[in-house]
Amino acid sequence: HSRLAILEIFHVTFTAASYLLLFQFLRTRDPSLARRKILYIALVSGAALASKLMIPAIGFLLVIGFLINGLVSQNPSGHRIKDGRVIGAIVLLASASSLVYLITFLPNYWLGWWGGAWALAHYYHEVIWQLGEMSKATSRFVSPWWTWPLTLRAPLYWQSTSDGGQIATIWEGGNPVLWWGALGALVITIVKEFERPTTSRSFMLIGYVSYMLALALSKHPFFLYIYMAPLYLQYLMLAVLLADCWSGKSRPWEHVVLVLSLVPACVLGFGATIGTLCLTSIVAVYAILAWRFRVAGKFVCGLFVAAALAAFVYFLPVWLGMPLEPASYNARIWLSGPGVGKWM
Repeated sequence: HSRLAILEIFHVTFTAASYLLLFQFLRTRDPSLARRKILYIALVSGAALASKLMIPAIGFLLVIGFLINGLVSQNPSGHRIKDGRVIGAIVLLASASSLVYLITFLPNYWLGWWGGAWALAHYYHEVIWQLGEMSKATSRFVSPWWTWPLTLRAPLYWQSTSDGGQIATIWEGGNPVLWWGALGALVITIVKEFERPTTSRSFMLIGYVSYMLALALSKHPFFLYIYMAPLYLQYLMLAVLLADCWSGKSRPWEHVVLVLSLVPACVLGFGATIGTLCLTSIVAVYAILAWRFRVAGKFVCGLFVAAALAAFVYFLPVWLGMPLEPASYNARIWLSGPGVGKWM
């Protein structure tokens, strides 16, 4: 279970690098620099494709689609880019990424684990067979796709209890403030895309929907870590939203959505009474700042970042396996009742 999660880190990291390089390419007007950017995209994309079966292909196709769209769109001079450059870019991207993809498997031959040209095909045949066998199995850690954006089922990787009764845990869940805030950012991004489409918002939303459709339609049972790829795109949406709040480009309704995303953390973390008082104080301060000082966006941004940092410190022991007293451990497992909402 934990080893499979490590594979997610590899392909998400390499895919994220390809996203960054793609948008650097889209801003590049120097042809030689643009070619280098395509080569860099191919290198990290090939590494992503080799790290896991099927899922990295979604990010790869997303990058290719927007790269082609950038090439065939109007350039600043108003002349359409020649089809030859599009074909050349595709050939460069496909050949370089394929080369990196194959190189990553060479150690299997060097170490004597594989032999012959059909070893790679046999490897994938075995992977597909194992996935088919896993689809027949059941586990209490399996989570349906609709629980991922809400992080309702976040199981444990490892747990140990000392002789003194202290509990050490490595928990699969993420920072709930960021996780639920990213869900609010997704809603805001969808609304703003309908109002005024942009390349960056279209990229994030198409990527998110593509991942979710592919995972939701699969018959394979998944665990929460499978959500890392679409969650990364949500975090990009959240980062854009927070930047807009700080720079004054966001609107009051966006502030409201972001503050509302803190409600579950306040109530579950502090209890209903203290959590309600905390939220009431936040609303009062926001109203004063919005009415008199026009810095409500900066307040919301600072508040959210502070809440995320506080949650990071609070949950760090259950991410790193640090020993906790039973009361402290139970206080961090916010969702522990019956049903699908269970953090353990």
